[in-house]
Amino acid sequence: MVKEITSILGGVGKKLGIRDVVERSKSTLKEVLDFVDINEVAKYGAEFCSCLLLGIDIVKIAEKMKGKEEFELKKKVVVIIDDLAELNFIEKASLLTLVNWLKKNNARILLVRRINLEEEFIKISEKMGKSYVRDANEMLAGSPDAMLFEDKEQVIFITTNFETFKEIIEANVEGIKHEDIWNLYYASGGLPTLAILMHNIGVKYGEETAKDVYFSIERAKNDKDRARATLNVVYNGIKSVYERAKEKNLALLALFVQPVASDEIERFCEDGRIKKTIGRFNCGKLDGYERIVEFHEEEWFEGKKRKVYELSESWRHMRLFLDVLCDLEENIEEEVKAVREILLDIMTSNSEKTGGRTGRMLLSALENMGWLKERSVFKLKEALLWGGVALSNMPPMGFEFRLKVLDMWDKVEHNDEILLYSSAYAHQLVEFGRTMGLSREDYLTLVDLAEEFMGEETKDDATLCYRAMAYLSSAFGLSYFGLIEESQHYLEKAKKIIKSIEDLKEVAEFYFYLNIARLEYKPLESLNKALEYLNSIEKNGMTDAMRRFLKLYGGKVEEKFKDSLKEWRNAIYFELGKHTCWQMK
Repeated sequence: MVKEITSILGGVGKKLGIRDVVERSKSTLKEVLDFVDINEVAKYGAEFCSCLLLGIDIVKIAEKMKGKEEFELKKKVVVIIDDLAELNFIEKASLLTLVNWLKKNNARILLVRRINLEEEFIKISEKMGKSYVRDANEMLAGSPDAMLFEDKEQVIFITTNFETFKEIIEANVEGIKHEDIWNLYYASGGLPTLAILMHNIGVKYGEETAKDVYFSIERAKNDKDRARATLNVVYNGIKSVYERAKEKNLALLALFVQPVASDEIERFCEDGRIKKTIGRFNCGKLDGYERIVEFHEEEWFEGKKRKVYELSESWRHMRLFLDVLCDLEENIEEEVKAVREILLDIMTSNSEKTGGRTGRMLLSALENMGWLKERSVFKLKEALLWGGVALSNMPPMGFEFRLKVLDMWDKVEHNDEILLYSSAYAHQLVEFGRTMGLSREDYLTLVDLAEEFMGEETKDDATLCYRAMAYLSSAFGLSYFGLIEESQHYLEKAKKIIKSIEDLKEVAEFYFYLNIARLEYKPLESLNKALEYLNSIEKNGMTDAMRRFLKLYGGKVEEKFKDSLKEWRNAIYFELGKHTCWQMK
């Protein structure tokens, strides 16, 4: 069936002109079929199911297309793609193929691209009423020569006229008075999204003040001055929303940064850094802000659930607006910096205490660390911890994050704690990096990168054990790419480290023989040795060295020890079953 799916994927992909999309799916399908252990099967189950469903859908399409020479869209099809600002360069290149195919089949296409409230806004405003085909193609497709659009095919919405503004506001805000709409129009610079936020949060403007703000735009002498005046009005509106939110409830600032759980809000409000940076404001629960806040329940550790707060759909624009404010207002940037750092510390602490980690926490942690790094706040320990979690749970995202980790590594001093976390991260990097579809040269580069995290001397058993595991995973990965000599080199490095380990020697030896079996070196004999060492680990029970080794998993180490014993035993049985079946053949 798999062969049938991949075969049809290729044929139908060529027929529909979406070859690059289909080829990527075929490649992923092939990768997820080349599993080497049960952990990868579980980890890539979602991708496998997605590819399988895609294959089944295309089988259905192929059956419907039998006997037809060319596939055509029905009439009056409109395709809307929003927002192109979120696409990377490769995705934009794929978009060109899709748009050309849609045009060929007489589809109507609406491509929406958000411009930033800085240089792009000024650039577009300067050229209002002129031909700017190359600029539009560059913004939409990444290249001025993309030929995505021709002249007169672009519509630019900078700010609205009053009648359009009024219609949008009345559709989104119930019971608003006519005079309030005028004031909002003036105070927001005619930006409906901002106006809705100002109304919801209760920003008050008298009529004369609002007009005075707005008519700074009308007094502008040319398009560029008008654009800058408009931006100043918009900036003032965003700042007024931010300051009003501070007055109402400081917890709203946390929500402007990321979705937050109820217990995280409690700890956030209790953190002394908030009072030190921002001052004494009201800070508490977020249940009374229906227009601003939505909530849902999140699965937490041990089967528990907790309430998570998120900005309502119209308020999610505030996250984009907040970045603009931080670029312009140093004091606001310092406040947001404190908010992000506190939230990151809270999520990390919760993870270490409970062992619970959710997708929301992971995504928020990665975003906060990236944002803080750009402002010279380097949270290296947290980056190593969450970077490792990302590698094991969201490999593509974790793999991309490795560059941020490396950048932080060069800027922070390395104590014993950092060396422990970095060695565990190096192991995850080479273990899960192997699944990223790299070339052998790229994987060699990845192994070299992992070594950078393990270059400093240490006598700590837990750190040494993770380093041995990293070298063993490197040996297996290099063997997978056919680099036998290099694989043997890292196997010898692992042996050398294992000799220096004392209290965790059984753990290191267990991993050594498990990987020897994976490398097909006397597999049954190696698995028996691994089982002997595992039984010895279980007999010795919890030790101080084992406690330090398992602390990175978070939660109660006694429970993690039991879970690890089960996981290690399952790994042996999986390899044993694989090699027993091979011998039976």
